[in-house]
Amino acid sequence: PFSTQTQLTYRAPQGTKLQLQLTDMLGRVVQTVALQSNEGTYTLEATQLGTGLYYSTLLNGTEILATQKLVFATRE
Repeated sequence: PFSTQTQLTYRAPQGTKLQLQLTDMLGRVVQTVALQSNEGTYTLEATQLGTGLYYSTLLNGTEILATQKLVFATRE
């Protein structure tokens, strides 16, 4: 679980055009980011997300390379 931000680390073969897609638990796309390299770390800021379950999916075009479950919980 995270409350303000989380780091997502990724790696794919050279020449891959990657996108990171964030979806909510209903499958709605809430954010899509074009990644600039084939490996690195992306910081996901949760300032505009509601509390709940999300999925981050690493895409090469329409091919799914990896999916990770994320839980966003606000601090009280």
